[in-house]
Amino acid sequence: MVKRVLLLALILSAHLAPAFSLRPPPPLMFPASYGSRTAALSQTSMALFKDLRDFVFRRRRPKNVSVLPKDQESLTKYQRFRQVMPVPPPNERRRYALGGASSSLPSMEALWAEAWPTAACKDAMERQKALSDGDGPPQAGALTRKFGHNETLRAIFYKDAASWCPYCASVWMTLEEKCMPYTLKRINLLSYGEKPEWIYDISGTGLLPLLEVNGRMIRESVEICKSIDKWQGFDEGVMVKPRRLWPDEGDALHAEAEALLGLERDLFRDWFVYLFEKPESHGHDEFWTVLRQVESALAKYAESPWFLPGTEPSLVDIIFAPKVERVIASCLYWKGLTLRQHPDLPALSRWLDALDHRPSYAAFKADFFTLINSLEPLFGRAYSVNTPEVAELQQKLDGFHPTAWRLPVSEEEKVREYLPEATQPTELYARQSAAVRLIINHKRLPRYMLRALGVPGPEFRSPLADPFNQIDEWALPEVETAYRYLILALLRGRDYVDPLLAADKSAAESAYGSSEEERALARARMVACLEYLKYRIGVPRDMTLAEARQVRGTLTWLVEALK
Repeated sequence: MVKRVLLLALILSAHLAPAFSLRPPPPLMFPASYGSRTAALSQTSMALFKDLRDFVFRRRRPKNVSVLPKDQESLTKYQRFRQVMPVPPPNERRRYALGGASSSLPSMEALWAEAWPTAACKDAMERQKALSDGDGPPQAGALTRKFGHNETLRAIFYKDAASWCPYCASVWMTLEEKCMPYTLKRINLLSYGEKPEWIYDISGTGLLPLLEVNGRMIRESVEICKSIDKWQGFDEGVMVKPRRLWPDEGDALHAEAEALLGLERDLFRDWFVYLFEKPESHGHDEFWTVLRQVESALAKYAESPWFLPGTEPSLVDIIFAPKVERVIASCLYWKGLTLRQHPDLPALSRWLDALDHRPSYAAFKADFFTLINSLEPLFGRAYSVNTPEVAELQQKLDGFHPTAWRLPVSEEEKVREYLPEATQPTELYARQSAAVRLIINHKRLPRYMLRALGVPGPEFRSPLADPFNQIDEWALPEVETAYRYLILALLRGRDYVDPLLAADKSAAESAYGSSEEERALARARMVACLEYLKYRIGVPRDMTLAEARQVRGTLTWLVEALK
């Protein structure tokens, strides 16, 4: 088996080496050389490449936990994410009719009417209109961006669907900073889904990000960002955001900017070695050495928080930002290192604060939970410091600890995942905004939650991914009821919902009858569906961090109330 992989890799490298050794010709702003490279690949080369890809990323039957064990602590993190509940045979199915005994639980229409007058709902409607128009401030859900221009969009940005890829994030931020109109197409990464075959046809390797402009294909994030920075408009007379993000070759800052990109590569390399190549403290000194170099580079210009002088970020900041975001989350989770607000890294903290105030970054910023659970599927096993303190911290960040994901958000959590207070909405606004998102998606999300009771599909490297799960809608009414309770708690607060839920639960227990064991199993099915949603909220893909905190905290309360 190993010999087969090595043989395929050897043959493939022999075919790909000459095709991918060409350098793009400098005169073209959007070089067509990448397309010519792909065209140079023979059909045999591409067949071998796909054979190797399918072998390395072969689909396995899932190893899901098929019953909900009584002792959750005995499961690994990945087993807990992959839990599925046993579904009773059709002749034994009875619904746990929560909400059936009370008329106090509002319908979805009534919940929508209650949310409508709120400021959060008005803002959400404005965001929806901006999404359809392709204008307004940056949004993670935008598929087209016109920036006020009505011309035909000739740029297509291909990025990962879950917003896990740091290279895609840099291109995304560059497009927004330069206000370059584009259409966005989301592509699965192999760690959580299957890529469409057409992406290999247009790119050769299927690697992301990609930018297509007037039929010309550009790959490699730095080259894409530099090309965007040179863009002066598709038609004569159209000039959008003429501010340059990258110094020209004759500029005194050009050599410094190139050196800083080298420092970014050093940081990513030493972080990777520290986290993924050796256990315990191997690579610690090298990692801290390059981190201090980053700190010195950020402290060089006292009047500016950025790597280069000025009041706005450069391409250097844009390329650093997604990598540093992952460095901070991963070092906290696996090494117990708190880098943001670290006393030895004041310039780094100042830089991160400045980024958080930048709409082009804040709209696409991920939270620690999303980042942590994206890294191992992408890069392989990370090595953790084996101490009780780090183990407890991991439980908190994963949402498994008894004190994790509770409301109101604890000061400990606010310090751990620090955000400048000026950039965050109030708790009430975040709750209402989250409720509006859930109402808008009320047709889709309850069915999505039913995957917890479905038949798992092929297993991907991400334990949170199960795109081919086959659901059975027999339990949909009770899941929709629990979903309405979730929205009601976000709109009116848990204190209002507590007595209503207790009364409905008591009535449902009496109506369900049967033994206590069967009633517990019926409750567990609802709990499994709620937790399925809780662990799959992605930031920024689904909502902001402030909204995610409210939904996860309310789901934690609802799960405990049902248990």
